[in-house]
Amino acid sequence: MLHEQRRVIESLVRRIAELEGKMRRGQRQAAPFSKDKRKEAPKKAGQKQGHPPAHREVPQQVDQIVEAKVSKACPGCGGKLIEERVEVQYQIDIPRPIPVQVTQFNVHIARCEACQMRVQGRHAEQTSDALGAAGVQIGSNAIGLGIEMKHGLGVSYGKAVRVLSTISRLKIERSTLVRADKRVADKLQPTYEQLMLRLRGSEAVNVDETGWRINADNAWLWVFTNDEL
Repeated sequence: MLHEQRRVIESLVRRIAELEGKMRRGQRQAAPFSKDKRKEAPKKAGQKQGHPPAHREVPQQVDQIVEAKVSKACPGCGGKLIEERVEVQYQIDIPRPIPVQVTQFNVHIARCEACQMRVQGRHAEQTSDALGAAGVQIGSNAIGLGIEMKHGLGVSYGKAVRVLSTISRLKIERSTLVRADKRVADKLQPTYEQLMLRLRGSEAVNVDETGWRINADNAWLWVFTNDEL
């Protein structure tokens, strides 16, 4: 009797382990992927031996020249320093802060003599038709950078606004990016639908998924693509 019970228990343990393994494989990977043991002699980081050095090209335009002078006395012994030569070094940087560009659009407004319809002009670079008290808008470059940070780099709206404010002192609210996101999505909807039709007609489709938490709720993103898209 004990032998038979032991055999049944062992069989149940194996079955439970098998089912748990299937459940883990069916769920999204939550823990970091396991890695093999670290190699005893890993390759050294950096440039490989014998590879020619890579340097930045000398800039064709110089915006400012700064003199990096030496003191009159030697920092080691206090003796008099005699200048021998002047070497040149270039430093490429972004301005601090990046200056914003303000554009005034003179919006022409007309009215039809026949039907009295009001017609308002719009330039290709305008991001809104708002006038009056709401006539100060954020331009397409700042909006585009904010959206790229949100969707291309995975940065939150709040952090994207913080970056724009830090590098250019541009005052922009999260809600501005959210509304702009919606406008861009609406404009791209026809393109999205065309891509979906092409994808559904493809012989093979690659699928990937990821997930994250939004206010304690699970959110998911599925990607369907192939070499043609």
